[in-house]
Amino acid sequence: MYKKAQLQVLHHSVAMLSFYCSDAVLEIAFTMCEEDCVDQIFGAIGMERSRNSRQERLLWLGKRFAHSYPHHGGSLAVIAYALHCRPIFSLQRTKFCCERALKMDLTSITGWQVLAELRVSEKSLSSVQLCVTRGQEAICHFRNAYGFSLKVAELRLQLVLANAHLASESHDESAKIFSNIAESAGKLEDAEAARVKFAAVEGLIKICLAKELFEEAECKLEELLALDANNHWALAELGWLVFQRGNIDNACTLLVEAVHGQPDIASYHYRLGLIYWKAGDIVQSHKEKAVEQFILTVKLDPSNGDAYHFLGNYYNLSARDKQRAAKCYQKCVTLNPEDSEAGESLCDILDSGGQETLEAVICHDASQKSRRAFWAWRRMGYIQVQQKKWSDAVGSLQYAIRGYPTCADLWEALGLSYQQLGMLTAAIKAYGRAIAIEGGPHVFPLIQSGNIFLLLGSYRKAIEQFQLGLEFAPQNLAAQYGLASAMLGMSKECRALGAFGWAANLTKEASEIAFASCLMFGNVAAVWKLLGDIQVDYVHCLPWEKEGESFGNESEAFSYSVCSWKQQRISKAVNAKRAYQHALHLSPWQANLYKDIAISIDLINYLHGNEMSDENSWCLAEVMALGALMLESNNAELWINMGCLSKQKAIQQHAFIRALQVNGFNALAWAHLGKLYLRECQRDLARQAFDHARSADPLLAISWAGMSVHDHCEGSKVLLEAFASCLYAVQLLPVAEFQLGLGKLAASTGQLQSSKVLAALEQAVQHSPQCPESHNLSGLVWESRRYFLHAILSYKRARYAMQHFGGQSKSLSYHDVSLNLARALCQAGKAKDAVNECENLEKAGMLGSEGLQMYAAALWQIGKDDLSLEMVNKAVTISKENIKASTIGLVCKLVYQISGQVSAMTKLLKTPRDILTDSNFSLTAFAIAILDCNGRFPMFLSENFNLFFLHERSPKLYSLLAAGKQLSESANIRSGVQNAELVLRKALHMHPQSTLIRNQLGFHLLSMRGKSSHIAVRCSCRDLDISPSVQGSTSTPAMLGAAAISCSNCGTRNFRITFSTCTNEGVDGVNVILQLQRWFHLEPWNDTAWYLLILNIFQKAREEKYPNHLCRVIKQLVSSVRWNLFFNKGGDNCPYKGFQLLLCISEIYLQSGDYSGSLKHAISASQLHVSDGMLFFAHLQLARCYASQQDLTSLHNEYKKCLQLRTDCEIGWITLGLLEARYFLQGQNNTAAINHELFLNKRDNAQNSWMALLEVVRGQGFIWHEDFQSAEEALVQACSMWPEEGCLHLIHGAICMELARQSSRSEFLYMAKRSLLKAQDIGHSALPMVSLLLAQAEASIDRKKAKWERNLRLEWSAWPADMKPAELLFQMHLLAVQSRGMSERENDRPECSKSSRSWLLLALHLNPSCSRYWEALKQDS
Repeated sequence: MYKKAQLQVLHHSVAMLSFYCSDAVLEIAFTMCEEDCVDQIFGAIGMERSRNSRQERLLWLGKRFAHSYPHHGGSLAVIAYALHCRPIFSLQRTKFCCERALKMDLTSITGWQVLAELRVSEKSLSSVQLCVTRGQEAICHFRNAYGFSLKVAELRLQLVLANAHLASESHDESAKIFSNIAESAGKLEDAEAARVKFAAVEGLIKICLAKELFEEAECKLEELLALDANNHWALAELGWLVFQRGNIDNACTLLVEAVHGQPDIASYHYRLGLIYWKAGDIVQSHKEKAVEQFILTVKLDPSNGDAYHFLGNYYNLSARDKQRAAKCYQKCVTLNPEDSEAGESLCDILDSGGQETLEAVICHDASQKSRRAFWAWRRMGYIQVQQKKWSDAVGSLQYAIRGYPTCADLWEALGLSYQQLGMLTAAIKAYGRAIAIEGGPHVFPLIQSGNIFLLLGSYRKAIEQFQLGLEFAPQNLAAQYGLASAMLGMSKECRALGAFGWAANLTKEASEIAFASCLMFGNVAAVWKLLGDIQVDYVHCLPWEKEGESFGNESEAFSYSVCSWKQQRISKAVNAKRAYQHALHLSPWQANLYKDIAISIDLINYLHGNEMSDENSWCLAEVMALGALMLESNNAELWINMGCLSKQKAIQQHAFIRALQVNGFNALAWAHLGKLYLRECQRDLARQAFDHARSADPLLAISWAGMSVHDHCEGSKVLLEAFASCLYAVQLLPVAEFQLGLGKLAASTGQLQSSKVLAALEQAVQHSPQCPESHNLSGLVWESRRYFLHAILSYKRARYAMQHFGGQSKSLSYHDVSLNLARALCQAGKAKDAVNECENLEKAGMLGSEGLQMYAAALWQIGKDDLSLEMVNKAVTISKENIKASTIGLVCKLVYQISGQVSAMTKLLKTPRDILTDSNFSLTAFAIAILDCNGRFPMFLSENFNLFFLHERSPKLYSLLAAGKQLSESANIRSGVQNAELVLRKALHMHPQSTLIRNQLGFHLLSMRGKSSHIAVRCSCRDLDISPSVQGSTSTPAMLGAAAISCSNCGTRNFRITFSTCTNEGVDGVNVILQLQRWFHLEPWNDTAWYLLILNIFQKAREEKYPNHLCRVIKQLVSSVRWNLFFNKGGDNCPYKGFQLLLCISEIYLQSGDYSGSLKHAISASQLHVSDGMLFFAHLQLARCYASQQDLTSLHNEYKKCLQLRTDCEIGWITLGLLEARYFLQGQNNTAAINHELFLNKRDNAQNSWMALLEVVRGQGFIWHEDFQSAEEALVQACSMWPEEGCLHLIHGAICMELARQSSRSEFLYMAKRSLLKAQDIGHSALPMVSLLLAQAEASIDRKKAKWERNLRLEWSAWPADMKPAELLFQMHLLAVQSRGMSERENDRPECSKSSRSWLLLALHLNPSCSRYWEALKQDS
């Protein structure tokens, strides 16, 4: 009956719609299409049974009635459904039609289903869920309104929702829905329900495939085929799974059946084509079948780019049809721009055909369509690099690297682009990334990186890169050429720094590499030119090696060594000329090669010593330079080269002027022109030329050297400027010519002691050993530095050079060198050799006034006094007026040494008064007069005061006067020191800038006992400069170093470590160490600098409680080599300094816990030959070592030795007293205190402070033995002896507090209060713990809260922020508890900055072992 009623309703609806428009009737008709089991009903009204399905029913009704109801929602929904059912449909058009239908009719089940399926393609799960929900609401509406079942329609909506979950990879949720659909559809006996069930099973299979459960998916596919053997989808999927397992035959059979079942699905043809393509590797005929399937695929689905890809591969590789292949690849790239294989193949085809423009267009289009088409960016970057569009290439390659970060070619191309754009740092990084990629030798980036480093002047890094490149490609010309060039550049750099030996080794190795390149690539001119450049550089940098001092006594050995050195240079110069000639044969059009040949020829002539006799004739070098100009007449460098090589002055001037016409800012041309004018004595023109050169290039050495020569010609007024200019020229270009000029200027200006002059002349000796002047000047420098053996060796070499190579000139002759040699021998103590030299000069008639003076000094040294006086008197008679004063001074010195001070003074009184104006003679006369014992000095001084003290040497005279005052009081040393101090103070007022006076006054203050070290520091801290001429203990750093260790407070600046109780301010110990380090760095041979540096670092270590790093520094400074050299030198101060150093090292080992090392050094100190007062400290250190080892027997023995030796140093007795008190060494009496008291009583003014400290030591001993009553008595005695020292009152107060705690007697509290109040009032600065103890004492006595709070706040301000002790923090906790509830005005007090609990926690953190703090914490909680 229900079916009959449905048929009648459908029949009447169709009939009514044929002649009457009714929306309700149309709605019922469309809903009937969605109803269950209506196939027979639609067949009864005329619809073919074979086509009776939901899709056909909707399309059949749509075709019949949609034109009649164009604005009905159901009609538009059917149209959207029809569009959606097409194999190829427009998503936007279908979506627009569907949304419009739903706006008209919200109850359209078909509309909601189609929209949901469209949302699935958009992967919008939330939209799909909304559409399904609205569709179910529409189904409910029709069920309620018309009684329809619509179960299949509901299952279709659920099917869409499951597909949405599957698309969003929610596999579990989608599997659950698919299973419910399959179960529900299986219960319905309807064809549409069966289709829905099959769709659900397909969904479950898709989930298995997505989860890669291939076996389960295959089983379900087979079950599906068992139900429907003609299911094309199941056949296709099963065939694909079989293909993936490798069973090609079965897969092919299944896919063929699927294609026959549904030939209009492109994916089936594509999969079948892939199977045939795979089988085509075995059977060639299958390739053609695969092509047929791919053609069918693209016909059915023109958007399948993969099919075009395989077609392109077939036409490109098999059919060899490049044109068709290019079209297929192009279609593939158009559809899928990210297909890199197709894109690369297409670009290869176009590139082989020369179609670069089309290739670039395709790459550009692909890159614009997809930002992930990295192949297109890469290919486009390569094309732009090939077209040298470097800026565009950088952007393309950077984007391509995102897709191919491990592609070395991309990084290389990017580095090349950066390099061409001048972005060298970025290029180096890009090449570095290319090198770091694994997968083979990356020679190109290594070579290019080396070239960049070579361009930047980083020769060391360039060498490393080229060497790595040669490891991968040993015969690579670019790598060999770059490595040789880098070594040449580094050689020039080393030569500029003065490292000639290293430079020679580098050029030698570079020469070997370049020669190997020439053998392999002999037709490359650049390689031959590089070889020539390296050989020329080797000639310039090859140093003459000294073979030891003993060889200096052998003239023939010296000659052989120099000749070998010259021959080696000549050989290299000839090889360079041959290399240039070979390069010229290969490239005769290069003008620079002519120039190089000309330079090499001129170098060979110079090394051979060939000089042209006829200046008007042309030499071969000039001819070659002229040949270069014929090729490039507008090259300024070639004109300069012509001017330098020519011997004709007119040609030289013309060449330099012509170079300036080509380039008016050429500094080298201006410099050589100035040099030419200077030789012609045209000084004004020369100065103008040199000024132009320096303005054009301030770093050109020859212009500064020329100005130095010009200033030297001007006279003595500008000698210092000439020296400065020449020094700068030597620093810019260390050549022998400039270095010899610097040595001559240093001799004229008194700068021979400069380390820079010494280094320059040593280099000059290495580069011109055949030149006597270099050896002579080197000897003068060594002599000025008092290294006489080195000076003697240099003078001898200068004579050998004159004998074998000539070299005498107006400025230097053989007898000048012999005279210098005699002087050096005399000063070195080799008087007999000096006498022989002078006798030889006298026989030759070359002994002048200066020679006679040296002769006299040498004769006096060997004991021939009469002959010595005869020679010096002879020197006086023949001496000129300018040296007469020095000769008379020597006479006075010899008379003083031979006949004594009286005869010398008599001789001095007979000298003319005008000679006293000479500064050197005045020093000699003043020194002799000071030593006069007959009282003639005051009269002599008053008569000649104006002559003595009116020149620049007056500070030295005051220094001598102070020394005389000190020596005159030999009976009373302290009085003599005080008199000397008065003289120096007066001299300092007259000469406040004199470093000599300041340093001498500082040392006088340091030599006095008492607190004068801070005054000495202030006296000498004006000048901290360290000049090479300042040596020994008279230098400012030496005085500061001595002051820093003379007072324990001078180095104390770190109050985080200790509190200073000294009222005087010393010098900062850290700055002193820095100054001493600088001094030691400048003069590493200076023992005083080394000694003071060790002592100051030891002082700092003692202050900081001997940290490990400072102990290691001291141990490293005291190295075995330096230690042995120091003790082997001998001298008056050596035992004392060695004694001090041994004690310091012993203390370092003792504090480090190495008792055996400490004992070893202390024993070494006790074995030195020093005074008993010093040996006292050695045995005291031994006693401390034995005490640390608990060796009481040895300790007692050393204690007795200390009592026997005695000392006048108070700190020694204090330390010995501590040992007595600690180890019960004194017996019944305090022996150390008794001895010390006896010692103080013998002095003029016994110091109560030291006696007070001895009482403190006694008190410390009592405290160690817990006898606080005796300790209190000892401290009372100490306070009475030294009442102005607050620390003593602090100690007494603390002892009284302890006695009050032990005995509970109030009188001790009152005593503690009085002592602590004195300590609080006396101290120049707030002492720690004073106010804290005072607060506790006052709180215990009168319980007054205000005094307790005031003292606690005073104690808080006395401590640095990071040194507050735990007890003070606990007291602040108590104060904070008392201060709770105070007014806002009082919140700025320190205890209010934290809560009481915070103060307590801080105290516990610093001292967690205190039980009082834990009890307070329990109460607070």
